[in-house]
Amino acid sequence: PMCRCAYLSKIKTLTSLELCGGGIGDLGCAHIATIFNLTSLNLSQNESITNRGAASLAALVNLKALNLSNTCVNSGALKFFGGLLKLQSLALYGCKDMEDSPRLSSLQSELPSLRCLRLNSASNEDGVIDHNIETEEEEDDEEEEEARKSKTKS
Repeated sequence: PMCRCAYLSKIKTLTSLELCGGGIGDLGCAHIATIFNLTSLNLSQNESITNRGAASLAALVNLKALNLSNTCVNSGALKFFGGLLKLQSLALYGCKDMEDSPRLSSLQSELPSLRCLRLNSASNEDGVIDHNIETEEEEDDEEEEEARKSKTKS
């Protein structure tokens, strides 16, 4: 995985990157943090990413969407995101001690463009921007379920 991130970081024209559950860690984040044109980054399900990795991602000032759900990032990482002024969507499902963090409200005041902050709470505002992403995932799950059923029949 480390080599893959180093390789990807050479593609400076990348604007969108999804590496979910790909065994990416903090070192991978440091490589990814050099792809300055990124506007959308999804590193969810990478359990080796900690606040150190999140700190390096703060260099990606063009980010509009960042997903670090189900990583080892906790509320301590929020202080690094204050400079991501273009950020519109931040997803941190399954990240520890986020919801009651005072840093959360200060982050919301620091980031003028932030319209969608997704945590564990299931409020109606949760996930306003990213409806299509979530429905696609659900459809995939249904297809996999169908495939599994047809295998067991045969």
